[in-house]
Amino acid sequence: MANGPVGKKNLTIAFRDENTYRKSRITNARIFSQLTQLKATAQIDVVFNCGGYVNGVYAMVNTPEKIMAYNDLPDQEIFQELLKKGIVMAIYDDGKLPAYIQPQKQVILLKDELMRTGF
Repeated sequence: MANGPVGKKNLTIAFRDENTYRKSRITNARIFSQLTQLKATAQIDVVFNCGGYVNGVYAMVNTPEKIMAYNDLPDQEIFQELLKKGIVMAIYDDGKLPAYIQPQKQVILLKDELMRTGF
């Protein structure tokens, strides 16, 4: 397990530069704080593609309006079900979105400037 995805060796490699983690937290907190304004104007219910488990948690912590945030994308079946239920989604566009995710009334694509943590 020491060399697995959450092993100490990988964390050391991910943050070899001691300021990288701090910089990612500051940068992403600023970006996630903008979700509060977006929630007020677009009434978003959920955010996808936050770029790592830690970022999903920080997105929720930095949004007092209790927006649910996920590090991954929904699969096509879940995506279609959310649309049918009228759920408004904000999705960080990292340039690798699947074809079924397109901007529409209930889907807001956000410019991805996140520092992705990889975990």
